[in-house]
Amino acid sequence: MKNFITDKELWGKGYQKKESIFTILGRTRQNAVFRETVKYIDNLIKSNFIDTSKLRILELGGGNSDWLCYFGEKYNCELWAIDYSEMGCELLSRKLKRKNLVCKIINKDFYDINSSDIDRPLDLIFSFGLLEHFSERKIIYDISSKYLNSKGLFISVVPNLNEFNLKWCLKVNPSLMSWHISLRMSDILEELESYGFQDINGIYIGGLRLFADTENLFFSIIKKSMNLIGELISRFINISDEMYSPYYIVSGKKF
Repeated sequence: MKNFITDKELWGKGYQKKESIFTILGRTRQNAVFRETVKYIDNLIKSNFIDTSKLRILELGGGNSDWLCYFGEKYNCELWAIDYSEMGCELLSRKLKRKNLVCKIINKDFYDINSSDIDRPLDLIFSFGLLEHFSERKIIYDISSKYLNSKGLFISVVPNLNEFNLKWCLKVNPSLMSWHISLRMSDILEELESYGFQDINGIYIGGLRLFADTENLFFSIIKKSMNLIGELISRFINISDEMYSPYYIVSGKKF
């Protein structure tokens, strides 16, 4: 995949062979990232669409996703996914089948997608942890511009590998930056604007939370302790900001 800095083998290894035992709603009870993401997306959907059962939602990089299961159960909508990993698509298919959900899964490289794959306009294009794997994100915006309905929504959740979390990552797991790019929210918002999206917004989410994992026992204890403290604080006050938050969400509307 052009401009995709994570090779296919490494991308495939990112998918667990055993499906996640957590649902998105289950994660919202234990993790501020998922809790705030669900709240933000649900508010956007409710404020932009009257009949959610008629929604067509596509997840880019949707292999082994829990999000499509959430959207299907929450909104009883039409589900689509694109991912170039055969393993990711197979794991997603199993999850959806367990929940009796139907989804059009397209096992292709983004650069090979055409109108025979997406043969009807979409209302929402979503991604979680995708943009930071591209050195140049034109293909993501091209797909979104081409296949979204008029007034359709683009929403992406991106790791905030800047400031505090960048320093943490370089300290405990520097190899992570060989297949992730440090993207500032302001840069993504500018890119959306340059591609003609309107009503562009962005928020930081997750409170005080460390992003990168580590096999070092000492740093692992520090991460778990910090994340626990951050999670407890976030249940009472919003402490999400550019300096410490692990993720941000960007959104825009096609006109």
